[in-house]
Amino acid sequence: MSASGSDGVPGVGTPAGEAIPLLLDAYGDRLFQLGLRNCGTRAEAQDLVQETMIQALGSWDSFQGRSRASTWLFRIALRTCRRMHRRRAGEPEHFESLDNVTPGSGLRGLRDDGGGGNDPGRTLARREVARRLDEALARIPEDFRMPLVLKDI
Repeated sequence: MSASGSDGVPGVGTPAGEAIPLLLDAYGDRLFQLGLRNCGTRAEAQDLVQETMIQALGSWDSFQGRSRASTWLFRIALRTCRRMHRRRAGEPEHFESLDNVTPGSGLRGLRDDGGGGNDPGRTLARREVARRLDEALARIPEDFRMPLVLKDI
């Protein structure tokens, strides 16, 4: 019998072989979104998820349950992402549009018409605001960008 929380996420005492697949099912999509925002390409985002889960598997026995498993997993992801960035020289040249990686985010409203018809001027203005927000996010130093991205996810 394994120890897991009421939300079905594994807890302390759950064998790593059971815990890690449950964590991947529960948080894999959000880890991938984190990767898209901070790594720049789908392949690198997939690498982030894979590396995070490998690290989690290797260190699951040291998880003490002082925080939620999701908090522990995202800390691993952040460290992994930082390590991936250190391997490259400089910041990524491109970030996936916030509208593309978070279908339910508040930025989506910048592109949706909101019931006002098909006004090309409003649509163009919304797209320009969203583009500027994407560019501004890309210029924020990683230590400050990570909390913003995690909050939005």
